[in-house]
Amino acid sequence: MDYLYEIAKELSQNSKRCRYVSPTSRFDQYVILQKKTEFETGNDIMDSIRSNLAILDKKLWNRSADQRAVHKELMASRAEFIYKGAFRTHEKQIREYNDFPNVKTATALTAPRQLGKTTCFALYSTAEFMSVPGSRIVIVANAARSAGKDSGMLYLIREMLLKGFGITKKDCKEGYNSSTIACRFGNEVRSISSYSSKSKDR
Repeated sequence: MDYLYEIAKELSQNSKRCRYVSPTSRFDQYVILQKKTEFETGNDIMDSIRSNLAILDKKLWNRSADQRAVHKELMASRAEFIYKGAFRTHEKQIREYNDFPNVKTATALTAPRQLGKTTCFALYSTAEFMSVPGSRIVIVANAARSAGKDSGMLYLIREMLLKGFGITKKDCKEGYNSSTIACRFGNEVRSISSYSSKSKDR
């Protein structure tokens, strides 16, 4: 397998010399040449989400204890999706690996303004966008101001992608408009869309 590693290394170095290099997901750093099981891949993705949140902590927004607790609940609610078929057969191991007391398929949150709900969900959406292959994230806010590109959710996500991971408008060739960010990562496209619940365009 050593020769395959050398080939991969050379290809990576050559790609850096290209004029345009598509954004690299943090998840890509966990992918190795041998095929992984769904359980192993799920663990890698969860590790990548945590790693990306830590990057945002360091570079942009150090989360409060409450925000960290919310993010852990959100990760638990996404476990069945991320682990795919391995979830039912490895649920106990998944909970132990990620320190999830329980796993539910949805999370409902009621919190005071001081929590910073918009920022909290923007941070998590950005981390998942950077970590999960084929991500299609749709956010529906209760008002246009909370959803929008000028001051709301999408504005925050764009700032986090730029300052946390160096992703600019030029990198988002698949879509960069008032409601959607879409980038190509290798052979797959990921997107985040943010709408007001009153929007006619969603």
